[in-house]
Amino acid sequence: MKLKIKELLKNIKHITEVNEIKKGYSFDLKYKIKINDTYKLLKVYDKKIKTQVLDKLDKMKILYQNGIKCPNVYQYGEYKDYCFSIVDYIEGHDADEVLPHLDLSKQYQIGFVAGGDLRKINQIDIKQPIIDEHKTKDQFNQCIKKYHQLNLDDKLPHEEEIIEYVYNNMHLAHKRLKVFAHYDFHARNIIIKDDQYAGIIDFNRCRITDPYNEFNKLELFSTVISQPFSKGVVDGYFNHQIPDDFWPYRAFTMAKNIFYHILWTYELFPQEKENAYQTIKHVLYQYDNFRRTVPRWYEE
Repeated sequence: MKLKIKELLKNIKHITEVNEIKKGYSFDLKYKIKINDTYKLLKVYDKKIKTQVLDKLDKMKILYQNGIKCPNVYQYGEYKDYCFSIVDYIEGHDADEVLPHLDLSKQYQIGFVAGGDLRKINQIDIKQPIIDEHKTKDQFNQCIKKYHQLNLDDKLPHEEEIIEYVYNNMHLAHKRLKVFAHYDFHARNIIIKDDQYAGIIDFNRCRITDPYNEFNKLELFSTVISQPFSKGVVDGYFNHQIPDDFWPYRAFTMAKNIFYHILWTYELFPQEKENAYQTIKHVLYQYDNFRRTVPRWYEE
């Protein structure tokens, strides 16, 4: 059944303006709408994922109530085979557009404040299950199997050495606590207004995972845009007290993630293959093909 958005909109009272948003990697329909005199964000989902949508909205309510700069939930509704959410629209511009035009100290400051908010997100009170090292290994086994089945002509530099590096460091995934995570934290999901951090958006990928995984997208997408911002996020998250296990785990995770990133690209966004390879080459450079633990973007 094809969604007739005009019919859905008739079920939402007092809409005076509707603008579709097409940017981003989400398959969900997104609209910037105006209800009375206030802008909101409307997202439309397949009703099959209703439970996940409601859980996400519940978490967002808790985050907002705890002072985190994220959209407040305005409304949830259902229409035929679809469900939808309406949340506050945070005014401003995506950080990836603004950061390159700011001085380096301002970029760092925005990252530091955003990192503090990220820490608060991870501190939501949930039951904290333990990460199973064997599950992590099984998942990576499947990833590498699928990766080899692609039969890529353009092989990754030092491919086998990096795979071996991951397996040799698999113990780093042993008995780690999970937290509630945004899991898509990077400059494109940070809003800046008047050269200040205005908030974090897009909780579509939120989940329960290791807190250090919050930095996955930061390294993939933000470090190439602004190293000061990225460094500020880490410093702000830990308030300059970085644990000893952080960088070893990050290096292990990024080595693992470059293969997941290739699969994600080939399976969902094949038109982005060239960008994916450039991103991976950036990661390999930052970690010197994983001969170093702390990436260049943090130390420089």
